[in-house]
Parts: sequence; C-alpha cells; structure tokens
Amino acid sequence: MIAIDSNILIYYLEKHPEFFDKSYKLIRSFGPGSNAGVCSELVIAEIFSTQGVVSGLYNASFLHFVPVSREILEEAGKLRLTHNLKVIDSIHIASAIKSKATIFVTNDFKLAKAASSIILTKTLKEL
Repeated sequence: MIAIDSNILIYYLEKHPEFFDKSYKLIRSFGPGSNAGVCSELVIAEIFSTQGVVSGLYNASFLHFVPVSREILEEAGKLRLTHNLKVIDSIHIASAIKSKATIFVTNDFKLAKAASSIILTKTLKEL
C-alpha cells in the first residue's frame, strides 16, 4: 500500500514540467493489492483548483481516499504535537498509518524528513 501526499497528484494533474513523469509512473503503478494507492480525502480540498478533475479523481479505481474520521484527527493531533508537523501534514500521515500503507511519498522535503521517523517516506527524486 502506497500513500501519497497531495503534491504528487497536483504534479500529475497539472503536468508539472519537472515532476510529471515520476508522478505519472507512480500513480499508474497503482493497482489492487500491495501496490494500491491511498491518500487522505483531504486532498480533494487541496487540489480543488485543478479544473473539473476532482469528481473523476474521487471515483478513480486506482486510488483509495481515506475518510477524515475522528480517529484520524486524534492520531493527527498526537503526530502534530510529537513531531512538530502542520495540521494538514499530520492528517496525511495519520491517514497513511490508518490505511496500513508501507510507504508515504511526498515531494515536500521538510515533511519527508519529519515523516521518516513515523513511516517509510520517499520523495519523487528517491523513487
């Protein structure tokens, strides 16, 4: 199970000149089983400016959206306090943990550094 940060989807959807290829390969590698892709449903709000693709993405079979539940929020609060994370970042990490992801992929280097003590974390450059 691979959890991704919103920036990975943004690079993919907006065809970012530097990071599109790697984000495309990662997202297209998602499938059933151990290589399933997951992310917090919070990404819907974060990528909403990407014209009209949100509804199609929300129903995509290659990506599971983890609901932001009370359990996720409580875990996020603990992570925020113990690892000095931003609220949004702590929700992404808590969602990855809840979904039993084995890796979290982000291209936010500060988040990657903080998250690496919680869950195996990679940046796009490291993939």
